[in-house]
Amino acid sequence: MAMKQDEDKYRRMRERFADCQSAEAALRTRALDDLKFIWVPGSQWDDSSLANRDKRPKYEFNKLRQMVKKVVNDLRMNTPSIKIRATEDGDAALAELRQGLIRNIETQSRADEAYDWGGLYAVSGGFGAWRVRTAYTDDDSFDQDIRIERIHNPFSVHFDPHARALDRSDARFAFVEESIPRVRPTPLPATATPALAWYPAWARTCCPTSTGTSPGVPAPTRPPPVRCPIPAASTPLATI
Repeated sequence: MAMKQDEDKYRRMRERFADCQSAEAALRTRALDDLKFIWVPGSQWDDSSLANRDKRPKYEFNKLRQMVKKVVNDLRMNTPSIKIRATEDGDAALAELRQGLIRNIETQSRADEAYDWGGLYAVSGGFGAWRVRTAYTDDDSFDQDIRIERIHNPFSVHFDPHARALDRSDARFAFVEESIPRVRPTPLPATATPALAWYPAWARTCCPTSTGTSPGVPAPTRPPPVRCPIPAASTPLATI
């Protein structure tokens, strides 16, 4: 029964993702063309025009880039932020408290980078994105902090095609694609095994030792924690 439910869930996910791709294909193609037109030298000439020009000069006078930079710089000078104000019978003190908490979240997350990056893509190609998520405070705690994160490639974000709100707040679902590189685990040298013998198998397999002992030096009873250097999920930048 559980396997059947998983199969239905994944099938529904694939169908929804296919719907997102088909509904936004033309929009994304035009957005990518706009990004190339503004930021990639030589992209203001189409293939047929380039072929006709042959070896003759092909000049470009990129006026759009200057205007886009002007708008983006204005955004950076006046970075948007979340504001909370008490209305009518609202508690002004509580609103100020929440404002302080949100200001701290934005500062700790460096949210201005997310806003600037999303604004750059929005001005250049028509849409940008960032996301709000939670992350563990540290490896030894179950406490979580709210973070505002930049999405490097807004083309990796797919919203419910039936959403109507401009900010997609009425979307029933969304996808964020990520590319994870394939890496082979690096086995530890035999001399490092005693120092990490108490670690789990995955740590002994894929973590190069930073606590290996020199010949004649006894291994520590409890070496400091070694973080597994498995590359985090990375999202490729848009081809612009």
